[in-house]
Amino acid sequence: MNEYFAVMVDVILGHRGMVSDFIGDGILAIFGAPLDDAEHAWHAVQTAVGMQDALRDLNERWVAEGRPPLAIGVAVNTGEAFAGNMGSARKKKYSVLGDTVNSVARMESLNRDLGTRVLISSPTLSMVKDRVRVTDRGEVHVKGKSQALAIIELEGLL
Repeated sequence: MNEYFAVMVDVILGHRGMVSDFIGDGILAIFGAPLDDAEHAWHAVQTAVGMQDALRDLNERWVAEGRPPLAIGVAVNTGEAFAGNMGSARKKKYSVLGDTVNSVARMESLNRDLGTRVLISSPTLSMVKDRVRVTDRGEVHVKGKSQALAIIELEGLL
């Protein structure tokens, strides 16, 4: 997993993202904080595609070495979140929390059920719409949300 994480972190950092946390085999990346970035949604979408490309390259090498391939799902959501140092006097970390963060976690988990690789939210699409190819996957009710989320599959960059 460390080899996988090293490659993915490089992709995230290469697009002005910040790694907030590793959650099991998942990665929570932040764009637009702590430094402002007017193109945060675009950088996040580029990262999602870059992660899939990097994984394809890793998988080709691993299969040639007789190792099993991995599959990942990525989700990008855009919105407000509380960002800052959180924790206690003895242990703190820079993190994000809020509905935007909770929703992206729910979105990511839909990839397996939908057979998709990258999902984006409608707020993200509104910021990058002229630069991406997408398929509308409809609305989905997810845990913790009273309203359904509009789910968009990212097919590629233009």
